[in-house]
Order: sequence, then C-alpha cells, then structure tokens
Amino acid sequence: MDPEADRPAGVFQAASEVDASGSRASEPASQAAGATFGIKLSHNGLALGWLGRNSSGWAVLADSPLLLEQYIYDGKTYFRVPGESKYMSISDQSYVGFYAWSGATVFHQEGEHLVSDYNGQKLSMYSTDNGYLYCWDKYTVLEVQLTSP
Repeated sequence: MDPEADRPAGVFQAASEVDASGSRASEPASQAAGATFGIKLSHNGLALGWLGRNSSGWAVLADSPLLLEQYIYDGKTYFRVPGESKYMSISDQSYVGFYAWSGATVFHQEGEHLVSDYNGQKLSMYSTDNGYLYCWDKYTVLEVQLTSP
C-alpha cells in the first residue's frame, strides 16, 4: 500500500475498523477541558510547521497550529478539537484527519514521535508539496512537540 497514491477526495472518513463493534456510537460524558496545545512538527531538528486541518477535515502541514486538547477515555489518550466533537483519527489509507467520536483513534508518544495505536505507525508526511499528514513509517517521520499557545 502507498497512501500517497490514493490522495484524499472529499471529507475525511475514519478507518472502517476503528469501532466496528459500534460501542462508541455516542460520545461519552464530557470531561473537564484540559489545557490546549498545538503540535509543532519538525524533521531532524528543522522546524516545518504545525499540525493543522483543512476545510475537509484532513490533517495538513500548516503555518499556524490547530489547537487540541488531550481527552482520556478508558485509560487511553485521544486528541480532541476544543469546543467541537471532532477527534484526531486515521483513515483506511493511513491519512490523519478529524472525525466524530465513533472514529476517534488512540495516539501515544514514543520519544519525539506521535504513534497511532490503530496501525502502529508514526506521524509522517510524504512531502511539503503534498501537505497531508499520515501515520506511515515509510514516509518522512516527523518529530512532534506539544506546545502551549
């Protein structure tokens, strides 16, 4: 599979197997809002930009940060857009985007990297020209820094 060969068309859709059981059809009770942060992206110490979101809900390399907050559920960490019911997720083609709770994906940090628990791959990009963000180790793996606004 080569995710870049199948570029996004239309609105972001979470991976079809994220919640196959349907157990997360409705969002859990709201928890107190946590501190907001942006995710600064770099490669080999060179700052590239921020994790952002385009108008179709896909995660992209951006000049300014998309503010997020951590949401802990069942001992696992999700990233949520404050004030929205949109959570960071991954598509069937390993693209990162934002979707409803039913498609939310768990992410964790391993050193300087952000890893999707869905496919075990690190946050990456194909190229700055492409701009989309993936969780795909064969591409340029990015270092992340969660930074307060």
